[in-house]
Amino acid sequence: MPLLRKSQVNVLTSSKDPLFPTADTLVVICSYGLAPNLIESGKIKKGMFKCAIVDESHMLKNKSTKRSRTIVPILMKTTRCIMLSGTPALSRPMELWPQLSVLGYERGWWSDESDFIKKYVNREEEIEGGGSALAELHTLLTSTVMIRRMKVDMLKNLPKKERHNARIRVTDEALKDEFDRSMAILREGRGALGKLAREHKKECDERKEAAAAVDANSNAPAVGEDPNASFQTIDIEVVRAEAENARLTNVRNIQQHLLSQFQNDPFLRSQPQLFQNFFQQHYEQEVARFNQEHEHFLSTVKVGSIHNNCRIVDKAAEEEARKTILNHLYSLTGKAKVGHVVKMLNAWLDDPTRGKLCIFAHHINVLDEITKGAGLSNAAGSLRKYIRIDGKTNPKARQEQMMVFQSDPTVRIAILGITAAGVAITLTAASTVW
Repeated sequence: MPLLRKSQVNVLTSSKDPLFPTADTLVVICSYGLAPNLIESGKIKKGMFKCAIVDESHMLKNKSTKRSRTIVPILMKTTRCIMLSGTPALSRPMELWPQLSVLGYERGWWSDESDFIKKYVNREEEIEGGGSALAELHTLLTSTVMIRRMKVDMLKNLPKKERHNARIRVTDEALKDEFDRSMAILREGRGALGKLAREHKKECDERKEAAAAVDANSNAPAVGEDPNASFQTIDIEVVRAEAENARLTNVRNIQQHLLSQFQNDPFLRSQPQLFQNFFQQHYEQEVARFNQEHEHFLSTVKVGSIHNNCRIVDKAAEEEARKTILNHLYSLTGKAKVGHVVKMLNAWLDDPTRGKLCIFAHHINVLDEITKGAGLSNAAGSLRKYIRIDGKTNPKARQEQMMVFQSDPTVRIAILGITAAGVAITLTAASTVW
């Protein structure tokens, strides 16, 4: 069979684009975002396509979504359907059903949804004769619709990855203080997370003590540590907090501090109204300052009852507070790493023999700071050209960016959002990823 010509392949970038722009169009490519609109408008109908290839097919994991409700019936009416996914089910067996219902539709392999749910979704893990329901499901999948191709089997000449970790020390004093405050709040927790935080602090203290014990005459720090540096290592597995407890403790400390000032000042004691104004003014200032510093999690905590230092906290709100402080510290780690990444990136760009590089990050401001700090630019004559794909990049620009990175030797850097560029992306021109 001859290779397809470019005119025979139509890549849709808008629902207004014609499905078959030329008489010889044989292949139509569209995104998951466009497909439901095209189907609902009647542009794509059942039986229109004899063959379908569904990339990242786990995107159809929920049968109740508009995407699945519109696309699955179209796929069922194809003669051939190929579904591709590195992770067919992200978490639960039920996520397989929309895909199985398409692939087993003609042969009746996977046609009874209630039976599937009974056997593999609601069934106890252990089944008769030993083994597990999941093991049985895996056997049935591989004997009916699933072909698993592993990299180790297909790309035998591919070299093993070389992995290097860089430990970053926080040098900015304000950032260090913010880390320390957040970790201190976390250590006040009564549950498992508080315990982990306290163990983390203990380990950090032990490392510092070990570093300080190095022979003073050698002036050599322990491996990986600087005995003269005050730092917070970015190990964020334990970043959680009980914010309300910290707030109450702080408010109580403010009250005691101001009361102490009053009791020790004869003049204030002799002027009740003056004391009241003094106390109220300073108390409000201190509380406002504290609330401003911790506004990112204070708003999520609901106190049900406070009496003699005992409190009942809404569990959902407390969990939300923990997630919020985690997100806050997660963003701080990105902020702390930017300077080091920029320094490494400048060294990379100064060496023309080092080829292309992909840099992934989660936060938009981290992507922005790396781009700005390294002076990346696509202006004419720039020696620091780059592409960028994040959540704001539309499908057409995304494809264009990938093609530029793959084909243009002057474009050496790809700045990428982990979520937006996590799937359906080809940047094989680079062999290094940060």
